[in-house]
Amino acid sequence: MDAVLKEDSPQTAQQKSRQVDETPDTLFQWIEDNIVQEYSTEELSQAYSSLSNADKWLGRVYSSDHTYKYWRYANDQMTAGVAASRNGYHGGWTRWGPPSLWRKLGNTRSARNTRRSIAEELADEIIVSVETAKTSIIPFLQVITHHCKPRDLTVTLVSVYGFDESQLSYITGSGEDTNKVQDIVSDGSEKQLDGLVTSTDSPTTTSSSTPSTTSSSPDENTESDENTESDENDSSNETDDAQTTLF
Repeated sequence: MDAVLKEDSPQTAQQKSRQVDETPDTLFQWIEDNIVQEYSTEELSQAYSSLSNADKWLGRVYSSDHTYKYWRYANDQMTAGVAASRNGYHGGWTRWGPPSLWRKLGNTRSARNTRRSIAEELADEIIVSVETAKTSIIPFLQVITHHCKPRDLTVTLVSVYGFDESQLSYITGSGEDTNKVQDIVSDGSEKQLDGLVTSTDSPTTTSSSTPSTTSSSPDENTESDENTESDENDSSNETDDAQTTLF
C-alpha cells in the first residue's frame, strides 16, 4: 500500500504489486478503500480514472469465462496508474484498513447463513433449486407474511416447513427474541405435531367382498318354471303362424 499510495514510482509500484500474494481483484479493493486517506482532491480525480479502467479489465475477466490474462492490464492500471496520479512523495505513517466490503460481509454472515438454510429447506420441500428458492420463493414469503401478518398464515408456514425462530425472523422481519415470533413458532410446531399424530392414528379400512348366495323359495321356483313354459308355448304358436302364412 505504501509503494502505491505514498512512496514509490509507478514502475516500482507495479513491480512490487506482482510480489504480493493477493489476486488483482482483492488488491483493487484495498486500494479503492484506502486511497481517500492519502490523496488530495486533484490526485483522487486522476486516480479514480485509473481505478475505473482497472475495474473494466476485471469485469472482462469474469465476462469472458475467466480469462485471467486481463488481470495484467487491471494490475497495471490500479498500481502504476494510481501511483502516477500522486504528486510526488507522501511521507508519514498511515494506518491502512481492510476493505469495507469485507466488514459488510462479516456483519451479514449470520443473515446469509440463515437465508441459505431457509432456501435449502424450501428446495427440498417444493423441489426447486436453492438459487430459485433464494431469488423467488423467499421474497414472496417475505411479502405475504410481513411482520407475521396474517398470523394464521404464518403459523401454517411454520408447520409446513418447520422454521425456527431465526428463520421466521428473517422471513417476516420481526425480532427473533420477540414473544410474537416465539409464540408463532410454538403454535406452528404444535400444529405440525398434531398433523403427524392424526395421520398416524387414522384407521386403515379394508373392504372385503364376500360372495353372497341367494336361495329362492319353492314358490318362486314354481312361478319361474311356469313363466318359462308360457314363453315356450308362445314361441311355438308364433312359429306355426309363420309357417301357415308362408305356405
